[in-house]
Amino acid sequence: MLEATLTNPLLPGKNQKRDDFILQVILAHAENNLSINKAFFSENTKEFGNTNIQQILANLGINYFSKIPNLEGWLNKQ
Repeated sequence: MLEATLTNPLLPGKNQKRDDFILQVILAHAENNLSINKAFFSENTKEFGNTNIQQILANLGINYFSKIPNLEGWLNKQ
């Protein structure tokens, strides 16, 4: 995951390595747990609210939330 961040980052920019590494770890975990419901919460919509990133998360069954009430609504439905 660290190697992917350094060689093929999903988030552009040299200052995005920390967030990219977080994203790489989340994606790797999701790939190994396809059968469970997954959610990711971050108010960092600059990086994680990007349409391309949201699509990557959705492709692995990850529900992305940037607002606590939306996450709470999702959790209450589980």
